[in-house]
Amino acid sequence: MESLIIKGAYILTLLLRFLKLGHGSTLPGRTLLKIYPHFLNKYLPLLSNKSVYITGTNGKTTISRLVSTSLEQAGFPIISNYFGANLPSGVASCLLPSLIKPKLVKSVLVLEIDEGAFPFLLGCFVPDVVCFLNLSRDQLDRYGEIDITIGKWVQALNRVPREVRVIYSNNKQDGVFPLKNLVTNKLVDFIPVSAVSEIWENNQIFASNILKSLELLTVKTQKNLASVTPAFGRGEIINFQETEFKLILAKNPASFTKNLISLEKISQDKASYTVALILNDNIPDGRDVSWIYDIEKEPLLKLCDGANKVVVSGKRCLDLALLCKIYEIPKEKVVIISDISKALDTVASYKRKALVFTTYSAMLFSRKHLKGSKMP
Repeated sequence: MESLIIKGAYILTLLLRFLKLGHGSTLPGRTLLKIYPHFLNKYLPLLSNKSVYITGTNGKTTISRLVSTSLEQAGFPIISNYFGANLPSGVASCLLPSLIKPKLVKSVLVLEIDEGAFPFLLGCFVPDVVCFLNLSRDQLDRYGEIDITIGKWVQALNRVPREVRVIYSNNKQDGVFPLKNLVTNKLVDFIPVSAVSEIWENNQIFASNILKSLELLTVKTQKNLASVTPAFGRGEIINFQETEFKLILAKNPASFTKNLISLEKISQDKASYTVALILNDNIPDGRDVSWIYDIEKEPLLKLCDGANKVVVSGKRCLDLALLCKIYEIPKEKVVIISDISKALDTVASYKRKALVFTTYSAMLFSRKHLKGSKMP
């Protein structure tokens, strides 16, 4: 019976991909867990050779990609939720391909974990390494304030029954440094990492520390890190209608501001680019969009001031238009187009490099439109 349930979930994955309705990274796992609630408790330890959970507000998908790709290129068998489905349903889905093989192969589990789902998944399985990247205000309707999430992480870590190495950013602005002083479980070994301001360099530093903690940092895996490209939607370049679009996932004040600062140089080349800001309030984005008013004013104003146009779009485009007014972005530059497809077509018509800042669901829709496919 158990085998049939797993095969059925995997068939659902193949069906979704065949019909081009998605990657099958969520629905199969969600269905499976409803029928078989203890699936993760059983199969995470069975499939694990070495393992890491990567969590935090920003950088999870990119760092997971860095670690998993560098190991895969070095010949290690890998299981990872590549498409960023980081809830229990996504973790369950990514295990399925390994379970329909004739022989079970233990692999390195590289799993990005949603901040809110971390305590549950740590209760299902304790990995060798946990990496806490950062914590900032994000989806307040789901998580509440930072202190609430930190408290739940602390409770989960205090309950682990075996040794676990915890990598964390010791930069105060990243918000996770209090963990070391709050966790009393002696089985938890804390490893501080000093984060840097440059986003890609910072991601590589954390990835390198994860490999080291897994005892898998070799000359080859370190070299492989340098060749990894950004995860989809995270600085990804897509050419559409003779226009270069750079997709930038910016779903909270911290990630938005960091990306703005990283683009300071381009703002010096006046009118050579178009800025598009796309804001949705779907479930993956969080219903509460008040976080946009915590974006630092000066970097946004500077980037928009150098653009030929600032196109605002998405379900909450009027909130973005209000933000532009509050931040004193010249009104003659602001173009309001609620329909994302039409907004992207308009941006392409300007025939300038496009910098597109999006929330999660808007990023997936934008990729589908720009790539001309049903799947993101």
